[in-house]
Amino acid sequence: MKRLFIEGKDPTTYAYFGWAHEFGMDTEFYGYVEGYKEAGDILVENAIGADLADNKIRDTLIFPILFSYRQFLELRVKMNYIKFSLEDNSSKKEFINKTSHDLKRAWDDYVKPLVLEDAKLINMMDEINQLQSYIYEFNDLDPDGFRFRYPINKKLDSLNKDWEYLDLVNLKHRMNEMYDLMEDIEYMLAH
Repeated sequence: MKRLFIEGKDPTTYAYFGWAHEFGMDTEFYGYVEGYKEAGDILVENAIGADLADNKIRDTLIFPILFSYRQFLELRVKMNYIKFSLEDNSSKKEFINKTSHDLKRAWDDYVKPLVLEDAKLINMMDEINQLQSYIYEFNDLDPDGFRFRYPINKKLDSLNKDWEYLDLVNLKHRMNEMYDLMEDIEYMLAH
């Protein structure tokens, strides 16, 4: 019987996971955060590179694109709390459970207070407000992290009833901007 998962022998064709555990939780999050962001970017490039007449590519890749970008954002916000909070592990577990997939709550109740109490970041308020705006916008589009994983909710109601046209190039640019803003904030929090 053939198997889906076999050990790779060729270093140009295998991928290794589980490597980050020995380096700590920050590094574990890093692999996921970077992976989902990179997946979103690659999917956008494939979608916008498709033949102009081939809407099927863009109109089907939009779901994994938005899921990948949302997952990147959720993990990055959660990583920041876990990394920079001085709370004990039981409080961090409570944070994960209380926020679930709610980006706005994770940002407002946990990460934003960490950012605002760091005096070094006072000169970055415009950037912090822009980042918050992006987080809120993504949360408004998909408040429970469900909309781009499934076409229906648990009551079997359609999650995408209205036609919406998203500019994929703008989305990728804004995600890169958000990535850079978070890098800057994390650098300031760490130093």
